[in-house]
Amino acid sequence: MAIALYRSGSIAFYPRFATPEVQCQEIKQILDAGCLVIPSVGIKEGEKLRAKMLIDLGINILLVDVAHGHQQSCLDFIKFLKT
Repeated sequence: MAIALYRSGSIAFYPRFATPEVQCQEIKQILDAGCLVIPSVGIKEGEKLRAKMLIDLGINILLVDVAHGHQQSCLDFIKFLKT
């Protein structure tokens, strides 16, 4: 779907509901096809590892997918990502 969206002029957002390993594997395939994809991460336990895995894959844009972005835990996570 991400490749089809790219071909139609869109950017694909990859949801965070797969395991980090599956998300990275599928995003790698999307990147190999030359498409732009923005993966989502949450802020719960384990999401720092997901973010690191995606960054190590070459991703430089992440979508922080939370319902309440004003919470301190979200702000702390964003500070973590910026470093």
